[in-house]
Amino acid sequence: MHFYLFTLITSCIIPLVMILFGYRFNDGGPKKINSFYGYRSVMSMKNRDTWNFAHRYIGKIWVRNGWIALSLTLAVMLFMKNSSDDAIGTAGLVLLCVQMAFLMVPISLTEKALKENFDTSGKRK
Repeated sequence: MHFYLFTLITSCIIPLVMILFGYRFNDGGPKKINSFYGYRSVMSMKNRDTWNFAHRYIGKIWVRNGWIALSLTLAVMLFMKNSSDDAIGTAGLVLLCVQMAFLMVPISLTEKALKENFDTSGKRK
């Protein structure tokens, strides 16, 4: 039971972080363009407009994906409650891989949206 609880709790971390950062980024992200915190890419850091656009764009996706991933995680872990530790561990690993896709795919979508809406110097098309 301890391993199940540990896996349940750790499996919820990525979706919760996505939800929290998603809501934070919906407001445009950090107020100042910086290289420490926020969605940082060459294109997103061109100017304030690209910075805000990228944060709002990925923020919306992360909120949606975070809730989907959290729901999926809770459903799978509820189903696995009385399973062996090996099965629980395998389910946790599979969930981690799915969650990483939910976390990482929006990065390429955001970069694509930036290229569609801004030229290479960061001016809106």
